[in-house]
Amino acid sequence: MDARGKLTLSAPLFGIVDITGSVRIHDKMTSTLYLDEDQQEHGEILHDPLGGELSGGLSVLGASAELYGQLDAYLKSKKPENTSKKGMRFCGGAKITLISWEKKWPFFRKDWGTPPVLNDKCDQLRQTRTFTSGPTYKLSDRSYLKRRSPWGGASRRLRYFISGEQLLLQGTVTQTEHVMENFDNTPWLFFLDDNDSRSDINRHQIFYSRYEAGAWNTPTALTPGSSTIDQSPDVVSTPSDIFVAWQNYGTVFDDNASMNSVISKSDIYLRSYDGSTWSSIVRLSDDLQNDHSPKMAYDDGVTGVAWIKNHPEDINVSLENEAETLGELFNARNDIYASFSSGGLWHTGLVKQEAGTIMGLDLAIDGDTAYIAYILDTDHNLSTSNDRELYGIRTLDGSVWEQPVRLSKDSIMDTTPLFVTSDGTVKIIWIKDGSVVWGAIEQLYGDKNAYETIRDNISLTGNMQLAQNSNGDIAVTFAGADEDGEGTFALWHDGTKNLWSEIIRMTDDNDSKVRTTAVAFNGNDSLIGVYNKARIVHSADFIEAESGSDLWTITIDKIHDLLVVDGSVSSSVYNPQSGSRLLLGADIKNSGDYFEEDVKVGFYAGDPAAGGTLIGEKSISLLTPHATIHVELSWDLPEGFNDDVYVKADRDNAVTENVENNNIAHTALFLPDVAVTSLDASLSSLGRYSVICSVENVGEHALGSDINVSLHFYDSSQDIVIAHQNITTVNDAHSGAKVHFFLDPAHLDDFNITLSSDPKYY
Repeated sequence: MDARGKLTLSAPLFGIVDITGSVRIHDKMTSTLYLDEDQQEHGEILHDPLGGELSGGLSVLGASAELYGQLDAYLKSKKPENTSKKGMRFCGGAKITLISWEKKWPFFRKDWGTPPVLNDKCDQLRQTRTFTSGPTYKLSDRSYLKRRSPWGGASRRLRYFISGEQLLLQGTVTQTEHVMENFDNTPWLFFLDDNDSRSDINRHQIFYSRYEAGAWNTPTALTPGSSTIDQSPDVVSTPSDIFVAWQNYGTVFDDNASMNSVISKSDIYLRSYDGSTWSSIVRLSDDLQNDHSPKMAYDDGVTGVAWIKNHPEDINVSLENEAETLGELFNARNDIYASFSSGGLWHTGLVKQEAGTIMGLDLAIDGDTAYIAYILDTDHNLSTSNDRELYGIRTLDGSVWEQPVRLSKDSIMDTTPLFVTSDGTVKIIWIKDGSVVWGAIEQLYGDKNAYETIRDNISLTGNMQLAQNSNGDIAVTFAGADEDGEGTFALWHDGTKNLWSEIIRMTDDNDSKVRTTAVAFNGNDSLIGVYNKARIVHSADFIEAESGSDLWTITIDKIHDLLVVDGSVSSSVYNPQSGSRLLLGADIKNSGDYFEEDVKVGFYAGDPAAGGTLIGEKSISLLTPHATIHVELSWDLPEGFNDDVYVKADRDNAVTENVENNNIAHTALFLPDVAVTSLDASLSSLGRYSVICSVENVGEHALGSDINVSLHFYDSSQDIVIAHQNITTVNDAHSGAKVHFFLDPAHLDDFNITLSSDPKYY
């Protein structure tokens, strides 16, 4: 019997690096009992009623380096002698977790009781292999599989800020790697999941699903006959095919396999689908180095894939500095490789040898020219982030690669480069110090400042992805956070107008942490996204405890929607006199997803639907999606007017909107105005105070509610209500009432009459 539980905690540190930690507990019992011919028990029972591990450190790119402490208490009983030994052991050390493996270096041990109850090494909570010397290995926790659910393929069409995204798969891989692409007018999803029919170490497998008839169809394995580990898919479509490249380890490993032996088997594979048949699998690399993180591109008949290659011996490093260790592990002597095909054989070659600590790359093809953009940690130390710079490398003829060129140099962190072609120009979109920026790569080669800030104040908590439709429109989605909490966000780019929208919140995820997003257009005016989010519990110290990870989808149709912001219609003067000059104002918002031009805003004296007359008109030349603009209009109040002022967006109904009932809002110019018009207080011969006040509605409109008149006692430190009355007779304009209070004073020296329910007092 082996009962285990795990609690993982994480908090953002900077960029893609998190502070991470975990607590594991277990109750484990093993026995070697057997019965003799007299039905008497023989053998041993080893009971570990108290076992646990506490660890903490840094995590990046789905891996972690941590210090750990492990405590186990044991009771070992022997039958039939009924003798027993007790023992307790504490082990401490350092560990690295990568993919599905955990590697430990124990450097401290302390025994209490009657040792050695255990073997001479520090036992593991889930032991898969014991070594006579050197580090120990064990499989990572896979408790997420306990909360599996059927594939939920249906998807609802939603609007922003509306809860109800569709759950695709509950209990998925904690760090789901998924990508999307539109091929043959159909969105495709490629994602990483566990094939639980395999042994633990080999379970990661890539599946794909197509979005057809309003639902994601049942996933299919990309390599159904394979039993080896998949990772890191990327995808690109051409007019005739969809290509997917991924990382595979090429060998079915025993669960006792060492990390070194696994990492060295990682290579890049590729296959394509032509609308009816999948091609054979093409192996693009075949060596004893770690090939990983493929990125694909296509242009004018040429398909390409670029990736990172590092060396297996780079993982044999010291754990004195966790962040430095992770940098050495993943990004030490990185080479960049690329492979291209024009419809026949694939031609693979070295792009840059020992490029350095690479934090991500992307590939673009433009005719005979190919570009690779990548982020280089220039000091090779992940504990510092401001030295991460954007680099570019290109080939002008498809064969000879130039030397890399530094495209940024400003001591500001750069991350997440993505290529896109806009208006015939290859551009890079990336994150620079919390801002989304973009620039044409050829201009950046000549001027490192040749970029434009799209939107600033971005808080990125996961990845960023983009999609482009046949009109050249771009959608960028990212996992992030704002003042309202975490969620998925989007930016639209109009390819015709060359304009970006405001940041759009697509989902509210305060009860979860979004890690990865993917996006594709479903036609030109509909967007579909898939994202992985972890269920979390927030402690009082703002530490996040993860309780599982799920795959979700959301589909959003672009709409037209202009509105007058509720409560924004205003006047510079209320209860004005005839002839007064008023400054009227209102906030107009584009709550839709299209750039609206020449928006007419009308100001009306009275309800335009009931005969109200036009005061004047303001025109907004351009209203960006999800942007708000304030408009104002001066007006001289005519004699005898006592109605409300109305404001209507799109007053001539030039825009066919999906929502038409939010275009009008109004404000009352003439309001109730409650006042205390007289006050008298006197002391009677009996020593009681009599307080009489007059209360009047001096405004031009009825109150519509009762008022509360209260009597207060003030001194330098307090305000005490000592009496109050509810008055029902002060409602109509210019109506009033007298209010009487009688009280026995107790050291009360000063009184003040106030109104505590004046609807709007001027």
